[in-house]
Parts: sequence; structure tokens; C-alpha cells
Amino acid sequence: MMQPEPWGRPEPWSPQDPPAVSQVVSRSMRMVPPGCPASPVAFLQKTHKVTRRFLDSAVRAQLQVQGRCGGYHRVLYMVTSEHLLSNSNSSRAQKVEADLAALQEALGEDGVIAIGPQDFSSTFGFEWGKFPLPGNFTWNHCDAPELVWYDLFRNNLGPDARHVWVAEYDVGWTGDIASVFASFPERPDFVCSTDWKQDGIAIGPEWSNFPLRTWLKGDEVKQCFIMLARYSLRYMQAFLQETRMGHLQFCEMSGAAICSKHGTWCSIRTFDQYSEVVGRDSRGTSMFRFDTHISRGEWEKLAAADAAERAKKHGAPAALPPSGGTAEATAVDGQRDGGAHGKAQPAGPAVTGRIYHALKW
Repeated sequence: MMQPEPWGRPEPWSPQDPPAVSQVVSRSMRMVPPGCPASPVAFLQKTHKVTRRFLDSAVRAQLQVQGRCGGYHRVLYMVTSEHLLSNSNSSRAQKVEADLAALQEALGEDGVIAIGPQDFSSTFGFEWGKFPLPGNFTWNHCDAPELVWYDLFRNNLGPDARHVWVAEYDVGWTGDIASVFASFPERPDFVCSTDWKQDGIAIGPEWSNFPLRTWLKGDEVKQCFIMLARYSLRYMQAFLQETRMGHLQFCEMSGAAICSKHGTWCSIRTFDQYSEVVGRDSRGTSMFRFDTHISRGEWEKLAAADAAERAKKHGAPAALPPSGGTAEATAVDGQRDGGAHGKAQPAGPAVTGRIYHALKW
């Protein structure tokens, strides 16, 4: 899915500068395990269905981000049909019930948050079904679940958390996703992917979703992919307040455009197809693309190749099972996190993960 580009100030940073083997965070004096973000992060995985692959990725994410690094992990399960909440005899309602039971058994009752129509309505400030933007709510507002989470559930975060990573259900990863999170600089308020785009977050009226906005002028429209994205908590507060003012836009505009409108303090980092944490096939082709579909057979080959590379580079066990997603960052003003002239940059020693999209099974 295409998404708005973020606009902001440049962030001098090199992916070749990994974090130290261990660091002490002064604000809390906590020792940071190797490969973990300097500050604890939240990681939200969004889904409307539960498959074996997704469930495995959620369990692994909980262990890597929350268990090992002391962060916060939740699965946001979306229920967007009102009749499902009242008609428990329908096959779809029974599937929802089974999905939630499977998630709770694997992650614990606190590990999953079910979000329904009234939750979206109360956060956005309009009745379900009376959508200001034409079209499907869940498509136009693919970033709505994280906004509802911030509005209703953020109080469970620890005091040191500064950012929230969000992944769509079809994002996958190999290795340790926490180490990928740790490869990003702390400062940016918004991190997203520009994929193949040469113009960064810029987008023109030829984009089919360009008209889907209630407040932005034409030259204020930005676009960036958010299959996997990072938001600062202060950006989320601005996002919530703008939404409550009736300022709506297609979800791939949100992060880039809102951060741009608050450009006195909001900064953006982007990463492209040459970023070191983007997974690749045997030909070196990026496998984290908005329009790529990865089959089970392809995934097994990709995961095996990444495991072998990790074992060779980092001494990681070659049999480490694959899982669900992450990304890496680049500056929005043309200083991207990716290879120059189409060449991938080598991974730093602390980055032991690769991200992939899309795994729809």
C-alpha cells in the first residue's frame, strides 16, 4: 500500500554506526541488552485474521521486543463489522472468537487488544458508517488502529518509551526485529519507506489517492509507505488532535503530511529499497515492496539464506526460525538510508534482522 512521505529536518546518521555492546540509558539508568533499542519501544502488529505464520511471528515479536529488550508488544485485532459483535452465530463471528482465543492462548490475555467499530468512532469523532472520506474506512485509514491504541491504551506503556513501531499483518522478518529497531536513530518522529521512489516523500496529483483529504492543500500532500513504520509518541498526540479537528487524509499521507505541518519540531527519516535491513532474494532484488507477494516456498528459501548469512557474519544459529517485520531509516531531505547508486550497503554487526513484504498466508 502506498503511503505519504514524511517531511522534516535531516538526521546525520550512518547505518555503519551500530550501538555499543552495552549502553546505559541515563534517564533511567537501565542497562540495554546488546542489539536492543536505547529506549524501550512499543511494537504493534495489526491484523484482521490469524494464520499460523502470523501467530508464530507474534510470539517471536513478544519474546524479542518485550521479553529480551524490556519493551512493549501487542497485537491489535480489528473487528470492523458491527453485526459480528451482536450475531455470535455467524461463521465470521465464530472465526473472530477463535482468532482471539488463539492469540490470547499464545500471548496471554494482555497480549492482544480487540478494536471494534465504536472504538474507531469515538477516537475519530464520527459515527461508524458516516465517513467523511469516500470509500472504505479500513483502506483509507489503515493507520486508524494505532491511533485508537494511542487514544485508549497508551497508559500501559512504561515511562521511558518514546516510539511505537507498527507493522501490518503481512510484514515478515528474519532474525531479530529488535536489532533492526535499534539500527534507527532515536531523534526522528516518523520513519517510513519510500521503496523505489526517487523523489522521497513527494507525490503528485496522478496518485489515485491524492484527492482523499479534508484539509491539505495540493502542495501539502506527501506520501510514504507504512507497511512498517515508527511514530514518536508526540507525533501520535499531534495525529490524534488533528483528527479530532476533522483533519483527515489517506493513511499514506498521514505521517508525512502531519509531521510536515508540525515541522518546527517533527522530523522524518525514510528508508528505501537499498536499505541494509531490507530482505533480498538470491538476485539481490528487494523483497520489501508495497506490491510484492511472497509465497510459502519463497519464504522458506529466503529465511534459510538469511539464517546462513547470519551464522557466517554474526555467529547466530543457522536454524533460527523466521518471523514478522521491521525496517530501517533514511533522512527525508534526500539523505536516504540505503545504498548509493543502487548498491546495497553492508549490514552493521549489530543488525541481525531483515524485513519482508508481503506474506499474505
